[in-house]
Amino acid sequence: ASDCESARSVSALSAVAAILFIASGTYETVIAIAALFFVLKYCVSFSAVFALRRRDPDIARPYRALGYPLVTGLLLLGSIGFVVGNFFSDRTNSVRALYVLAASVPVYLATKMLRRA
Repeated sequence: ASDCESARSVSALSAVAAILFIASGTYETVIAIAALFFVLKYCVSFSAVFALRRRDPDIARPYRALGYPLVTGLLLLGSIGFVVGNFFSDRTNSVRALYVLAASVPVYLATKMLRRA
């Protein structure tokens, strides 16, 4: 039950943040920040495939990463290229994304503490 409650809390906070962004009239900013976060998530996911396969090479895999390691590596490089290019071409929204990321750390830590309690 506590996992459901904390998931609802995080969802509620996300909804409030989205409403505030939309109400502020900065739709393009929201899209730019969201795009950066989506691609950062891909970077982490592709990196995790490499890390987990190196750490636990003999564990049973429920699925195969097609074209591994070539395709996964190319996707990781492309994602990193997007993030780096985004930081150089849109510094304003990139800095805003970093602020949003930094502001989310206390929310994450509070949620983590609530789960333990």
